[in-house]
Amino acid sequence: MRFRSLITLLCVTTISGCTAREMAQEIESARDSNETKTMKIADDSAGWMQFIEDDTASQDTPEKSESMSEETEIVTETTDSLELFEKFLKDEEGLIIHSDVDLGYNLNFSDLKDGGKYKLSELVATLYDYINNGMVKHEVKLEFIKYAYIDCGNDNVPELAVWIYMPGTNSEIWEDFLIIKDVDGELNLCYAQDAWGRSVLNMNEFGYVRWDCSDGAAHHIYENTAVDADGKLQKVYRLYLDYWTEGISTPGIDVNAIGDAANDVFLFAFNFDNYEDEGNVYTYTYAKDWKNESDNKCISFYDYSVRYEDTMYVDDNPVMKELRRSGKTVYSLDEVETIIKQKLESFGATEDIVNGKDATWQYLDIPNSLNAYRYSDDNIFGIHHEFPMELTFSSGAGAWATVIKIEKDGSFSGAFHDSDMGGGGDGYDASEFECEFTGKFGNVTKINDYTISTELLEITIKDYPENEWIEEVQDGIKVKHFVSTPYGLDDGAKTYYLYLPSTPVEGLDETFLTWVFVDPTAQYLEHYCLYDVDGQESYGFSDY
Repeated sequence: MRFRSLITLLCVTTISGCTAREMAQEIESARDSNETKTMKIADDSAGWMQFIEDDTASQDTPEKSESMSEETEIVTETTDSLELFEKFLKDEEGLIIHSDVDLGYNLNFSDLKDGGKYKLSELVATLYDYINNGMVKHEVKLEFIKYAYIDCGNDNVPELAVWIYMPGTNSEIWEDFLIIKDVDGELNLCYAQDAWGRSVLNMNEFGYVRWDCSDGAAHHIYENTAVDADGKLQKVYRLYLDYWTEGISTPGIDVNAIGDAANDVFLFAFNFDNYEDEGNVYTYTYAKDWKNESDNKCISFYDYSVRYEDTMYVDDNPVMKELRRSGKTVYSLDEVETIIKQKLESFGATEDIVNGKDATWQYLDIPNSLNAYRYSDDNIFGIHHEFPMELTFSSGAGAWATVIKIEKDGSFSGAFHDSDMGGGGDGYDASEFECEFTGKFGNVTKINDYTISTELLEITIKDYPENEWIEEVQDGIKVKHFVSTPYGLDDGAKTYYLYLPSTPVEGLDETFLTWVFVDPTAQYLEHYCLYDVDGQESYGFSDY
């Protein structure tokens, strides 16, 4: 399937493991060992570096000694870098910002001094001020920061990726992603890009980034960028996709001159040089919108199905003629694919680098110096979160759910509903089971950094005039209402655990995990979850 490999969704891989101090201790232990060992940097779940015994290295040779010296030097440099990264994440060390780095699409650090050194708290403050008081003017709070160790250029030297997440009170979400490299003992910002409600950013384990955003009702932007082994930003391409299915809609193009050939055409404008709004030189290609996905000429292009063949790009094709008349540089999809491959080869981006593995980000224990940008922790649970906290219990299928809203003092209100449109009976066509309720949680105890225990002190179902009644709704349909108990809070549980995002999945109740829709491969919870510890059914609520 042509062109598809270049548009794969790419996500960031993180390498979890021991701290730099623990790593240094392992290095010293390896050096002091009486056995001859080969030290290698490996990417696995055990950590950024894994020391692997080489059974064949029982005899010393000059070649082996030189190899071990080089590997020891790599390990030492890696340890130094990891120690700097740890200090940055603890808000104890700053990074240097250079004006020639891509600093973002909407959110950016362009107002910061070129060559200046800034700590994590100063970067968060800049983003916070820009969103709340600058051009955007959305009220946001810092909810979490994640980090990942990646390997830009696949050279066995770690870089630090940081993900800053700041949701707004208007349901808009603002995020910023950074790639940071240790250059001669100084942290440098290599890349920064933002994402929000109409955009998505994914980064892989080798520093290859795919970002896209909606640029209006008719246009979408897709961008592929990479940071190479030297920490240099490599702009692969930015693609502007015009998907007016009623025809091409691009300045300078006369759709009438194209005629019927313009119908259902996607126009793709590639920028291979820079991503600025002015002075760009675009490379154009096009394809037909195609709904018949069983057609062997149909390919998946981002979120669309398109069809193309060589006859679409001949000189007398109406679309080709008009694009060239308007001064556009036009290629076929296959030719554009060749250009992209050449661009990747120019800075050593192999297929492995472009298609690196997905990653699991780790939650950062946010330093106290950033608390000014977070929600207050003056609530019964002592967590930095917006209240009321809304949690839902549902199967994800069917027309039922229980929703509770917990206040700062542990009091809560909620409602349960379950519609059965086929559940008719004598004198009615459908059934509705429902109730509203109030209650209170209390006796809070912190179990560990990500688990809080609380007790259900009381729960009361709202008084209804009657327990059953029939209501006539649309088109004469009659629905019988039944007052029910609050499903999910009615299995006798007294003790509940509030799990925070970043809670390790290992060891948690499997039935609970299915109720909160945790992926079987996940290592950590991604949401706040409420688990009934001593109930009969292991129910779970989540803020997903």
